[in-house]
Amino acid sequence: MITPETDGPVRPVLIFNPEDEMIACALINDKGYAKSRERGELWTLDGSTGRLLPWVGGGQIVGLSQEGGWAAAVVEGAVLPEESEETQTSPPNPGPETLGGVESSDSLPDASRILGDLEQLILSRKTQMPEGSYTTHLFEKGEDKIRKKAGEEAIELLLARSDEELVSETADFLYHLLVLFAEKNIPFRQVLRELGKR
Repeated sequence: MITPETDGPVRPVLIFNPEDEMIACALINDKGYAKSRERGELWTLDGSTGRLLPWVGGGQIVGLSQEGGWAAAVVEGAVLPEESEETQTSPPNPGPETLGGVESSDSLPDASRILGDLEQLILSRKTQMPEGSYTTHLFEKGEDKIRKKAGEEAIELLLARSDEELVSETADFLYHLLVLFAEKNIPFRQVLRELGKR
């Protein structure tokens, strides 16, 4: 997306509700950030036109920060539109352990949404512990086993030689990392916030 240089660089803005739950992700630049502060409502960039528009969820900003390559907004009273099949941002869950099914870059869902959905799936496995689930197996073995598996996946990621291997090993590593975070009761959004500070 190209916007005028005078408007500043385009960066993601993570949008949270007052309960500290991430509810959306959008794009913002310096002009949108300044306008959001001035008006008390979030102004974001339209992904296809680059135009600065009031954020579709509405509501009032109760917190807005910007550090490094990220921005974060806390919005009270946001109303997210119901998702239709045409506007759905995450793929349907095709199986008990995966969230795959994305084929083309045109249909790529929001990365934070995929991670959030996967985190919720892992947390439900931790609560329900269904038999035959690999995630259940990891939770039964405990933190040391989960750390060991995450370490093994990190090494496989470093050793990946083809682009396909790199993508596959990254997905495996992120999954095991999310399992470790669930085991430790650490919400993954804390990582996103830390990234926003860099």
